[in-house]
Amino acid sequence: MEQIKGIVVANATVNDVKETTVVNFRIAENRKYKDRQGNLQEATRFFDCAWWGVDSVAKHLTKGKLVFIEGFINARAYIKKDTDEAVAQLTLKVTRLQMFDIVKKGAATDGADKEFVAPDDDRPF
Repeated sequence: MEQIKGIVVANATVNDVKETTVVNFRIAENRKYKDRQGNLQEATRFFDCAWWGVDSVAKHLTKGKLVFIEGFINARAYIKKDTDEAVAQLTLKVTRLQMFDIVKKGAATDGADKEFVAPDDDRPF
């Protein structure tokens, strides 16, 4: 299981797949580390995420929202119909999601932090 903290980079979208609802969103995770020479480096990783079954979470997943997610990485391969190009894609199937409001130092917060847990199911996705 992966655990990632990051920022939502675009508003979530809701799609219907085989009579099931999926919320798709993308996050960016910034991490800092020191290289072999001791210099501080920063790298950004992007994750395509899928939240299955409950679309009400989509309205909260807006650009700039800080999130902590847990889930499983799924691999998918397909051929693009328009170009016949082979494509491989990794998607994180989110099982737990926490959202936090980013508050500037000294500012008041409305306590709008939220946590969602995916329902148990047998979806193979």
